[in-house]
Amino acid sequence: MYRSLLYLNVKPGQTEALIEWYKEVDSLGMAVRLAGCVSTEIYPLPDQPDRLLVTALWRDRDDYQGWVDHPYRKQLTAGINQYIDDSFTEQSKGLLLSSLLSAPN
Repeated sequence: MYRSLLYLNVKPGQTEALIEWYKEVDSLGMAVRLAGCVSTEIYPLPDQPDRLLVTALWRDRDDYQGWVDHPYRKQLTAGINQYIDDSFTEQSKGLLLSSLLSAPN
């Protein structure tokens, strides 16, 4: 299994609006339905109100790359840039970690 970690530096005061945008475009759900994502979540970072972590579990590296390259994800680029300080491009992606050990479900 693989875990992706994507840190977002949100423009001050835009965290709630970004979460609403994620809900509206259903980015997390689409990653699960279209690209083989097992699960995905967004977390606030403690003591950093304008920073979020988007994390997802993937069966393999190809599934994650498939999401990065997916046309639906690419069309979201302009939308997310309204809310974050960093410039997000169509090829922007997070850190991808490979599991060394896990417990079965």
